[in-house]
Parts: sequence; structure tokens; C-alpha cells
Amino acid sequence: PLVLFVLTKSVTALALINSVTVSAQSLAQLSHRLSSLAQLTKAINSVTVSAQSLAQLSHRLSSLAQLTKAINSVTVSAQSLVQSLAARRLILYNGLMELLE
Repeated sequence: PLVLFVLTKSVTALALINSVTVSAQSLAQLSHRLSSLAQLTKAINSVTVSAQSLAQLSHRLSSLAQLTKAINSVTVSAQSLVQSLAARRLILYNGLMELLE
């Protein structure tokens, strides 16, 4: 009976040790998976931030292109105005010269 009791307790202890070992291994695997998940989440967040930055940059570049177009338009208008004024000045000068003759 004593041997049977000791064997029973030994088998129970081995079963408990095996159970704890399996649980520890499961926890280690879960920890590894959670670590991988955290890294994946961090990478996704980084890509999201990069995408937002690219969208902002695209918007700014579009605004810059519109501003450049407006400046070019004003430059062309100013050149036309200068040419028109030069032509009018020449006409006025010729008219004054005719009057003086």
C-alpha cells in the first residue's frame, strides 16, 4: 500500500509538472506571438503615418503648383501691361513731336 501511495503521488506530481511545463511553453509561445503582433502594429502605424505625410505633401505640392500658375499668369499680365504702356508712350511721344514741328 505504501509503494502504491508513493507511486500514485509520483505519477500525480509528474502529471502536474508536465502540465506546468506545457503551460509555460504555451505562455512563451503566446508572448512571442504578442511581441510579433506588437511589431506588426508598430509597422502598420508607421505606414499609416507615412501615408498621411505623403497625402499632406501631395496637397502642398498641388497648392504650390497652383501658386506657381498664378504667379506665371500675373507675370504674363505684367509683361503685357509693360508692352502696352511702352506702345502708348511711343504714340504719345510721336504725337508730341508732330505738334512741336
